[in-house]
Amino acid sequence: MINVFSAAKAYRSTLNKLGFVLITSLVLTFAAALLMRLFTYDTYWFGWVKNDIAVYLPMIVLLLLMFQRDTWDRTTFADSDLRRFRPGVLEMALLFFAMYLMTYAGSFVTTLILDGFGLGMVDVFQTELPATVSESVVFFIAVGIVAPAAEEFIYRKLILGSLKRFGAWKAVIVSSLLFAVGHGNYFQFLYAFLAGIVLGTLAVRTGGIRYTVVLHIINNIVESARAFIPSENAQSLITLIFLALGIASVIVLLINQKFSLRQYRATLGSSAVFILQSPVFVTGLLVTLAYGVYATSLYL
Repeated sequence: MINVFSAAKAYRSTLNKLGFVLITSLVLTFAAALLMRLFTYDTYWFGWVKNDIAVYLPMIVLLLLMFQRDTWDRTTFADSDLRRFRPGVLEMALLFFAMYLMTYAGSFVTTLILDGFGLGMVDVFQTELPATVSESVVFFIAVGIVAPAAEEFIYRKLILGSLKRFGAWKAVIVSSLLFAVGHGNYFQFLYAFLAGIVLGTLAVRTGGIRYTVVLHIINNIVESARAFIPSENAQSLITLIFLALGIASVIVLLINQKFSLRQYRATLGSSAVFILQSPVFVTGLLVTLAYGVYATSLYL
């Protein structure tokens, strides 16, 4: 039988460790960014290399050091039949369009909120597009492959993996929250949170990040490619088609329930209570959110 008191203590300890990682990685990211400025050699591709090192490397190193004993133990979740689930091409397509619908809804709500404050929405995929073919190749590698792979390793492998023993939904919600604040701006907060829910659920149901990396790569490549379409009418048509497919995909996924986490037993109470009882985690969230305010202001 699970010792609830020990599990609760371990959960709070894990949350506080994640808060420490948030604060420390943000400081190290700033330090790495300043250090990278010392390199006088500066090209388009090297700029992306410096960016990826500053953004991802500090958090990866810290998480590996803090949670080096935590591995992805699929036996954490009780039902062996669920652990063996492997989505096919059709199911991955359903997940892609369902995630598109959810992230579009997140962006729509964000737009309404920003409009309410007299601010405008910024499409981060539309900024600083490459000017040459070689730069475009670098852009798609950095945004479409490197970023998704690094983010899945950080948020689904390491963070969700460190939380999985406390319950599937807790792991998915907290890792999605950190995924959202980790984007560093409020334009993508709801977008990233809802995408994290889909990716986290997929990680739990498949017992790893192989499929989440693929889904994340497809999503980023498609979104990046759409930024190169000059016609607004064409973009609007694609959006409508994707939304229609997204609605149909959500209906199908809800009916077959292959991605439901309902069967996984929760061992502890509400995550909100434990978060409020974890001061370092709360501090890490507040510091990261404060940075998000600053970063968002740079876009406006």
